[in-house]
Amino acid sequence: MGVLSAVSVAEIKARGSIKDADVLRLRRSYYDDGRIAADEAETLLALNARWLIARIARQGKVEAKTGLELVVSVLEKSRWAPQSFVRFALDQVQYAVICGAGPLRSGKMLRPGMVTDGDVELLRRLLYAFRGDGNLAVTRPEAEVLFDIDEATAAADNCRPWSDLFVKAIASAVMGASGYAAPPREAALAQDAFLSRRGDHALDNILRGMVSGLKSWFGGYHEQTQEERAIARLTQQKIEIVTHEPLELAEAAWLAQRIARDGKLTPNRRALLIYLKGERATIHPVLQALIDKAGILAA
Repeated sequence: MGVLSAVSVAEIKARGSIKDADVLRLRRSYYDDGRIAADEAETLLALNARWLIARIARQGKVEAKTGLELVVSVLEKSRWAPQSFVRFALDQVQYAVICGAGPLRSGKMLRPGMVTDGDVELLRRLLYAFRGDGNLAVTRPEAEVLFDIDEATAAADNCRPWSDLFVKAIASAVMGASGYAAPPREAALAQDAFLSRRGDHALDNILRGMVSGLKSWFGGYHEQTQEERAIARLTQQKIEIVTHEPLELAEAAWLAQRIARDGKLTPNRRALLIYLKGERATIHPVLQALIDKAGILAA
């Protein structure tokens, strides 16, 4: 039995509002089944994504693991999702990492300010989910969450895959801002095999291995043709029309400001610039200036 069989979508649309009883029935149906179909996910978002967030979370924070699972399931099954809904889901991971609270930390003896393998796995799932039909580079709201987590955990004993995901995700935003066509997110953000191998876990060795592993990854990007630029604009317009929200792309000036905020680099951002500098790609001038002076920025 489908999740939406628990409520009358036609009745909800006719009255123009969603009642608490509707959400209660949806929750019960989802928790009993644990599954949601693609058409059901899109219908839920179309009804009212912000209202759904308000009923799942209190003050912007999901309190129950089942509520978080519902959010992730809706995103993964939806063809298009509002950017605000994706940011809401990513914020739940950020809250868990920085504050050490929420369903991701329930029953776990973990210090606040540390990224775990489970955090990275969920971040990667959420970034995969927000892609639409095209190969969309990582957007500004997505990058903001990653930058915030990186700043808060720069000195922590984070899991090894975190650096890999951060560098690839921000590099995706950099390449998008520099006029490159992005590969599918499943390829652009996939974890490298070297992270599963045993070896020295010292940070510099991890970063060297990560940058080395990114060499073949860079081949997935190419400079956009005129036709591809036109298709990208149409795709952006389509997303905005379907989701009723503007799509915030990561612009070069903003990326440069976030990468070297306060004139300092975290180890992950240093690895990002080292990689981009080594590839000698044609990067946006604002970002290229930052890459050129990466060696003199304080780590």
